[in-house]
Amino acid sequence: PIPGPPPPPPQTVALDALEALLGEGLLERGRLKAFSVRLAEIAKGYIGAIAGVSLLEKTTSECRPLLRKAGFSPELSAWLVTWLGELDMVKFAGDRPAADVLREKAEALRVVIVETSRPLEDGHDDEEGAA
Repeated sequence: PIPGPPPPPPQTVALDALEALLGEGLLERGRLKAFSVRLAEIAKGYIGAIAGVSLLEKTTSECRPLLRKAGFSPELSAWLVTWLGELDMVKFAGDRPAADVLREKAEALRVVIVETSRPLEDGHDDEEGAA
């Protein structure tokens, strides 16, 4: 049998999912909890894929040591745990931030995805690209 194409890289999957989420209009319809659940799933799916750990069924507090063990910097690990914790407040405690706050969280995740995936997208070092 001929193998199929390789799966898309985790950053492509995550960025596509983020675009789809933003395009669904959940925030415009006031569905903050649904948006927050999906946003956290996208983040945990991406981070888990690049770190080689499963985070989707983990609580935010369970994610912290796994992020460090997977090699994330203390600063990024702390930021991600805080970011996930803020989404937990919407998901579980009934917080209702402005839609723009959740859009900013989505944009912050996009930045993290792009920043953490650059070596995967590049495929070569700067010296080769500068020739």
